Order: sequence, then C-alpha cells, then structure tokens
Amino acid sequence: MKLQLFRPLKQLQISQNFTENNACVKLDGTGKVIPRKEANCPIGYESVYEHVGLKGHNGLDLPAIDWEPVFASLEGIVTELQTERERGLGIGIVSEQKYEWSDAFSNANGDNQIKLRYWHLAGMNVKMGQKVKIGDVIGWADNTGWSTGTHLHWECKPIEGKINVLQNNGMFGAIDPLVYLQDISAFEKTDFLAKIQLQIWQLSDWITNLLNKGR
Repeated sequence: MKLQLFRPLKQLQISQNFTENNACVKLDGTGKVIPRKEANCPIGYESVYEHVGLKGHNGLDLPAIDWEPVFASLEGIVTELQTERERGLGIGIVSEQKYEWSDAFSNANGDNQIKLRYWHLAGMNVKMGQKVKIGDVIGWADNTGWSTGTHLHWECKPIEGKINVLQNNGMFGAIDPLVYLQDISAFEKTDFLAKIQLQIWQLSDWITNLLNKGR
C-alpha cells in the first residue's frame, strides 16, 4: 500500500521544510532558540540540528496557534510519549500497516511500518498503547522544548520493529513527509461524532478566553 498522509492541522503552512537549517540554539545551556537570519548563527549560538548531530531539519515545521488541535495523520498505535517540557512534549505513533515509501534524500525505498512524531505540544490526548484513527485529536500545539514559537514539528520515519530503517541517513531515520501529504486535512477525514466533540472543545476554549478577558 502506498503511503498517504493527511494534514495534522486544519490549515497547511510550512515555516521550515525538511533538510532546511533555520534555527540556532544558544550555547550557554539555556536552550534558547532563535530563527537563523543570516548564513551563520550569531556568536554564542550554533545550528540546532548540527548541535544534535543532524544534517538539517528532519521534519516539517507547521505554524499553529496556542492550543490548536493536532490530528492523527495516519492510524496506528501510540508507542512514545515525551512528557518533559524542557525537551518538548511529544507523541510517536507507529502504523500497524506497512506502506511503500521512497526517499530522494537518502536514495532509498522500502515497504515498512511508518512512525509519525508530533512535537512541541501543550498537552496530549492519548496514552501509551492506544490505537488512534486518522483525524483523532491527539494533542494541542504549543512551543514546549527547543522552539522559536508556537508550531507543530511533524516527522516521518520508516521502521522495522523498533529500528529506524534509515537511522544513519543524517536525519535520524526521517524522510520528507511532504512527499506523501494529501490535499486534505486529517480533520476532514474524521467521523461526524469526532467533529462534534472537537467543536465542543473549541466552544469551551472560546468561553474560557472570554471569561478571562472580562476579569
């Protein structure tokens, strides 16, 4: 089966593509990250990706608003939950189905399970071992961890068991998810009851913000 991914946010905007190198981290241990505006990072900063041993950005950065719902782009099982806010709250979901993929960056292809990672979250709506469907609300966007602002880091890796097939490709095994992205959001693929539940959450959030402004 050919890999098809659906947008994890309602709208698609990309602030940083796969392999780009647009973020710098301060070298004083604070974890402060700033956008890279020139060819080199400012004095006292280093490329975030070079700092952790990457050749470049190993996913897509998708701008979001605080607490914007994040939807599962592919069905699968939750196998990873990162709960340390300093590292960024994040979720890893592995497909049960195998999918055909190819990757121009590493000149490789295969038929494997796919792991998707969703990072820099404000909160998570899943638990370990949970099965999720396309369009399920799995969490909410934020800027936890090394981040220059509220966005979703969205990452795609072919795996075999628990092993990243392309671990030594310079991207920690990631491939470009944009290649497989369909022109429809995961929200649009979800069922009617899930959409009603999401609308209730959004109404509750709107009322809370309204009450806070009135204080």
